[in-house]
Amino acid sequence: MDRNRQLIEKYAKKIYGFAWAKTRNYHDAEDLSQNILLELCRIEFAEKQIENMDSYIYRVCQYTWSNFVRKNLPLWQKVDYAEEIDMPGMAAAPEEEILKSELYEKLRREIMYLGRTKREAVIAYYYEGKSGKEVARMLGVPDATLRWYLGQSRKILKEGMEMNDTMYTPKRLKVYYCGSSTDINAVSLSGLRDDLLVQNICIVCEGKALSIEEIARTLCISAAFIEDKIQRLVYMNYLEKVKNKYRTTFFIRDAAFCMKQKQFERAHLGIVADAVCDAVKRHLPDIRAIGFMGSGADENFLMWTFTSAAANRYLCRIMVPWDAPAPIRGDGSRHWIDAAWAPEEVLKVCEKADAELASYVRCSEGRAGVKSANGAVTMEHFDPFILEEERPIWNSAELGELCR
Repeated sequence: MDRNRQLIEKYAKKIYGFAWAKTRNYHDAEDLSQNILLELCRIEFAEKQIENMDSYIYRVCQYTWSNFVRKNLPLWQKVDYAEEIDMPGMAAAPEEEILKSELYEKLRREIMYLGRTKREAVIAYYYEGKSGKEVARMLGVPDATLRWYLGQSRKILKEGMEMNDTMYTPKRLKVYYCGSSTDINAVSLSGLRDDLLVQNICIVCEGKALSIEEIARTLCISAAFIEDKIQRLVYMNYLEKVKNKYRTTFFIRDAAFCMKQKQFERAHLGIVADAVCDAVKRHLPDIRAIGFMGSGADENFLMWTFTSAAANRYLCRIMVPWDAPAPIRGDGSRHWIDAAWAPEEVLKVCEKADAELASYVRCSEGRAGVKSANGAVTMEHFDPFILEEERPIWNSAELGELCR
């Protein structure tokens, strides 16, 4: 039973997601997910040799869903199938009808994942009943090219229909640029800063080139919604086209990278932090003597401010210079892209993987990034999560206590 318990804990959320996707009803989803979990409890996993556990669990979910439909469909439709069973011309069993409708829905979804030309060819030829010549004329391609598009589409659809359904959780990025940019583009960087869909297109295309169909299927969204955004990203050289696929041209620091960075920082930062803090404390009387507004504030509050400022200045001095010219963009500007998962996204992953490290991340702080505009280089400093969440209630004394 230990093995069963481990599997149930691992797949519980996915099972509820499956149940919700099938029923779209809170109470039915609860009932169906409980039925699936009970079915898993009855299986002796310790005695089985299962190569692909994901597929096995999915088959159990489908089997239980079929039984759930057979039991509940008469109630949903207020039909007594026991009385209808001998009627001539009776339709297929209720679960078969449901499964058939699911196949139609999955096929419709797979067609929506196709790129523009393939999608329009399939819809016009198979759904609208137009002849091959009519479709070729509509798309402005030769008959032979249309046949190729239809053949490729059938191949892609067949592969998609055989795949298990997946779920994608969007991630939000924090994006900066270093270099020059047009006044209009600097605000959003063609959506990199403020468009969640654009950000996730870049995330899934990083490292491995994907076709439009693969991007759409990964993001679980119709290709029609991403085609124009992809073209804009290619124009700005944020994506590059590799044959018929697309790949992100800049590095994105994901949760795994940020966690490794924090682990290294946690292990080695203490010595440097002590040295910087001691140096600032020695010079704090001289700093107060300047007489700036706030020079009489609490010592710990000033230490918090000037220690981080001194650390940033030190980092600027030791930073390895980068003399390579920035990439030229479609609008004529030149800039590098500095992108990372948003801190809250990193923290979510960290809390699941390493609670102790997550506690450190919540109370750590540093540079959010480096950017430049009009030749002036600036650093954006971010505060710890614990301050961002509780900022309205902090006063200088409490802040000083936290620093200490």
